[in-house]
Amino acid sequence: MKIPNSICMLLIPLLALFCLANPLQAQPAPPFGRLTVRVDGLKAGKGNLVVKVFRKEDDIFGPPWREKTMAATGPVLTVEFADLTCSTYAIFAFQDLNANGTLDHNWMHLPSEPLGWSNQWHFGLFTGMPTFEKTKFGFSQQHLEIAISLR
Repeated sequence: MKIPNSICMLLIPLLALFCLANPLQAQPAPPFGRLTVRVDGLKAGKGNLVVKVFRKEDDIFGPPWREKTMAATGPVLTVEFADLTCSTYAIFAFQDLNANGTLDHNWMHLPSEPLGWSNQWHFGLFTGMPTFEKTKFGFSQQHLEIAISLR
């Protein structure tokens, strides 16, 4: 049975209107939360604390996704990052003793300022270089607090 062209011409606009009126269910936006980073092991009164947040797609040796710097006024400081999408992140923190804005290295190219990573990852004989996979943590709550110890 062949459908007449006049009926097809009526059905096509009706079908288009139906599709526009009933879009596919949109995925809900991922929830947001607040991340508190507690950093200990600071040399009080010397330079700044720098805390960097990286996403999976970021290069952990490149520019961070988010960053905060504050004066190192005590041996323990807390830094907050608000409105973070619930996802997977890695955090790097260091004490910029001379407040030059960069992590300094010695003549052997090893870091010469106190530093630490999320998951309490630290340089060691068998740990290798830091990677996102080694330092990542899941952020899936309205509020999460993590601790980083500088060495």
